[in-house]
Amino acid sequence: MTENLRPLDGVPPLLRGAGLFFRAKFGIFQNMKIKIFLTIILVLVSLAGAFLAFRSIIGINETPMIVENNTTNNETEEFLATETVGATSPKYIGQQISFIGNDPIILQLPKEAIEKHKKYLEELVAAIKKNLGDFESWMAVGIHKKFFNNFVGARDAWEYAKLISPETVLPYLNLANLYAYYLHDPKHAEENFVAAAKLDPNNIFGSVYQAANFYRDFGIKDRALAFYKEVLKTSPNDVAIKTEIERLMGQ
Repeated sequence: MTENLRPLDGVPPLLRGAGLFFRAKFGIFQNMKIKIFLTIILVLVSLAGAFLAFRSIIGINETPMIVENNTTNNETEEFLATETVGATSPKYIGQQISFIGNDPIILQLPKEAIEKHKKYLEELVAAIKKNLGDFESWMAVGIHKKFFNNFVGARDAWEYAKLISPETVLPYLNLANLYAYYLHDPKHAEENFVAAAKLDPNNIFGSVYQAANFYRDFGIKDRALAFYKEVLKTSPNDVAIKTEIERLMGQ
């Protein structure tokens, strides 16, 4: 019976083998139900192949940011890890350093001023390319971008500065303020305030007091009280801190 059946023309090799099996075993390949079944399988295999190909394409170039949140524009660049003074600096992937930003305030500035600031950022790029671990240049990049309301760019620069100098309190404080009052990200603000207070507990008004104000502003009364009391230990006669503690305790 099977010798009178036509070959499986147009069927891919994988499915052709399945068809021959059914033909030899049951002799029912010309049954319309089998044809429909093989057609459905072919469609499913094609869709699965397309999905895997698409996933592999988008996955090859996926590189995580050095911070948890991705940049909100397409101006990104990558600096590979380099050997600097006997140490390896981590790879930077973040907003392009020479990108000032796109805040409307920039359009109000004279063209000459814009060019001047762009040139300054390009100088910072040159310095960083020579020394990826140039902490001062990274801090300057963040300050410059924040001035132009480019908060994402400032975040990327200061997060990298924190990576290359994790024992320095300044990037933590800058990031804490940026996350809290500009990026509206209390979670990361708290993490950086707490880290700053641990790194420099003696810098009461530089870290502990700011952390207390942050918790107060976001309505976290217990944490605010704890930090204000820490400040009061160092400045027991500070009337403003005493007043703030009394106000919070009375709520």
